[in-house]
Amino acid sequence: EGDTVVTEMRFIGTQTAPLATPQGVLPPSGRRVDLPGCVLHTITDGRITQHVGYYDQMLFLSQLGLVPEPANA
Repeated sequence: EGDTVVTEMRFIGTQTAPLATPQGVLPPSGRRVDLPGCVLHTITDGRITQHVGYYDQMLFLSQLGLVPEPANA
């Protein structure tokens, strides 16, 4: 309704190519990721004028094996 469109998404894939990060390029890991997220679009005069996407970056990094598992309490 109005000028805002919200889309819930789910990204599922396998890292089969190098991944550029601020710390350098990570080689393909072969790991699968399954990420929920959402995208917001603002529409002005029938055109998308703003696109913003959100997803859980820690979930993404942990599924790629880039975040240590928490220690058991």
